[in-house]
Amino acid sequence: MARDAPILYVSVLDYPSGWQIAAPSRTFIAELKKRWPQVTSIEVSDHTPMSELDLVRAVAPRYGAVVASVFVRSTSGSGRLDLGADLVRLLNDLARITERAAVPFVTTMFGNPYTASFVPELPAILLTYDFYDQPERAAVRAIAGEAAISGRLPITLSPQLRAGHGIDRPAK
Repeated sequence: MARDAPILYVSVLDYPSGWQIAAPSRTFIAELKKRWPQVTSIEVSDHTPMSELDLVRAVAPRYGAVVASVFVRSTSGSGRLDLGADLVRLLNDLARITERAAVPFVTTMFGNPYTASFVPELPAILLTYDFYDQPERAAVRAIAGEAAISGRLPITLSPQLRAGHGIDRPAK
């Protein structure tokens, strides 16, 4: 992807409150901008109005690439281990929209790896299993081709994401 390509970055939060010291995407956005200066970032959550989610769908094909980060916590007592239906629909719609427009789309899952089981048909999913600055920095380095990607799912998450599924891609 060309350095001057405009990037749409969508930060998808399970719910917007209670992040304490973890500020989702603070490092990811800064690292993206170091590599691709034209980054438009949008944060969505289960509290985002449908009109804003529709706007994300409408503008996605205008970008050179779409990058989404999904932050789902498995906090004791939260009662949540997944994304709301509107956010799942947004990600699936972005996959279809970007495919039709021939726009690259990659999603990084932070925190709960089981979240991938709700959106198994996304074209590219990177699992980090953690939050905070280091995993965000590492994910951007991997997306940019600066770091090798390797790994295999230790468990089956869905029929499309079976145990052993993964890739091996050397750094550029």
